[in-house]
Amino acid sequence: MLKSNNQTERLAALRLLELCDANLPWHRSLWGIGIELALQELIEASDAMQVGTLSDVSVRRLAKSIQRMAGADPTLTTQEKSVLNERLKDVPKQGGEAYSAICQLSRSIGANYLSRWGSVVRNGAQFSPERMAKCVATHLLDKGFSSAHVHAKLREIIVSSPQETTLAELCEELQTLERENPLREWRALVAFEHPPRHPGGFPPGWIRPVEIARWLKDRGHSTRDVRPSGGFVWTVVARDAQGAAESARDLLDRYSARLSIGTGKGLRALPFIWVEGADEALPIQKGSRGVRVEELFRSGTVFAEPSDVVSESVDAAFELLAHLEQSSPTAAIAGGWAAVEGLLGEPSNRSVAADHLASLVACSIPRAELTALSYKVAKVAIGPLAEDLSACATNKQRAIRLVKAIVANEPLGISHGADEAAVRRMGTLVAAPNRELITAKDLVADAFHRLYRQRNLILHGGMTSSVALSGSLRTVSKLVGAGMDRIAHGLYVNRLKPMELVARANIAIALADTKPPEHCAELLDY
Repeated sequence: MLKSNNQTERLAALRLLELCDANLPWHRSLWGIGIELALQELIEASDAMQVGTLSDVSVRRLAKSIQRMAGADPTLTTQEKSVLNERLKDVPKQGGEAYSAICQLSRSIGANYLSRWGSVVRNGAQFSPERMAKCVATHLLDKGFSSAHVHAKLREIIVSSPQETTLAELCEELQTLERENPLREWRALVAFEHPPRHPGGFPPGWIRPVEIARWLKDRGHSTRDVRPSGGFVWTVVARDAQGAAESARDLLDRYSARLSIGTGKGLRALPFIWVEGADEALPIQKGSRGVRVEELFRSGTVFAEPSDVVSESVDAAFELLAHLEQSSPTAAIAGGWAAVEGLLGEPSNRSVAADHLASLVACSIPRAELTALSYKVAKVAIGPLAEDLSACATNKQRAIRLVKAIVANEPLGISHGADEAAVRRMGTLVAAPNRELITAKDLVADAFHRLYRQRNLILHGGMTSSVALSGSLRTVSKLVGAGMDRIAHGLYVNRLKPMELVARANIAIALADTKPPEHCAELLDY
């Protein structure tokens, strides 16, 4: 159980627990990767630039993003920040001193990053609970832990364990978790309804039903209702069983795609994966990446025919966007960026689509967060606030009423740490909207530019195993869905073209400080 010395530590721990929940809504989820992985991405990007896969502008943008990230990270010493800033003045080139220095810094920072946060907390240094939670969560997920494994471990320590643990001790326990669970080989069994076509019989490594039954029984799994025609035992690399299952799913997607184009038929697997060392079978179906354009349903336009050239292009973008939710990682990256660029790219600058979509997402954050909070407040608040929220006919009205309550410091009745953190974020935003919206836009734009770089590495460099591929998908999928949802609403409800909506968003951000606080709930005026 968490022993919180103060509200900052309590909010940081509970926000950390929330961030490792894979089912979080987009506006509360992780939007970026950690400092160690970002430095590794920079090294990879600089190599790609030298062979012409990425542009100098793209890599310099990444370097500036890392400088901002490092500057705000209290775990890095003043000397480390100075050394890093000096090496980031120019794009590091393979064989150069800056290149080697960045590689060494990445390793040294990553080796004890969680212990560094433990020292920051233990020494009483000032830190933002939001930043602390995001830095620790991204580090663990970047290292290859599955969100399910980390969330279960955090819940055990913070909520379930009878032993009291401070936030500093929690950081040390997580550092031990990382050290004691290195990337290692796991064996995963995937069974099939029908054997795949293969010249001369069965493919290499194919095991028959009797061997599957023996494999399962030897590892304590039930064979009840398991009726395969055969299967494979694949060796994958992961830190935990859920991560091993995810790697096996990716491998299944890869082989199924190759079989499909080779024979016209895919693979039909049984609904479970069995991982050696896991107590239970895990679902074969991939978890959702969270790409949602709910406006298609709300506006009844799922089956609508496009009425003009603009709506045709938007419809085409939605078809491409479906790959970001459903397809293999490489196809998801390619299709996801194509959807964004097709609507928001400009003839002389395709990468600017990332900044345009980031503006839409940034302007959507306050409404999304305020709406979600308003429903929670309505359940626990008393007096005029509860009555007013119940009387609101629209989410916009609810969000505006909650802003007024936050500004007036009315008691909201919120007691859950993650929701308290959300209220604090909204209080900061309505107090300085221009600054906070620009900060949010920059963070989201970093994710979208990473998507663009990953797309170029795949399509122009043939690279399908980039160090940041998984991290990009993890952070960008929900955000792209949120931005495209606003494009759908703008077109189908307000008849606004995508670029008209982007212009509205940019103006709203620029003029945010000149408007009353409740304007934060209607930045796109819908």
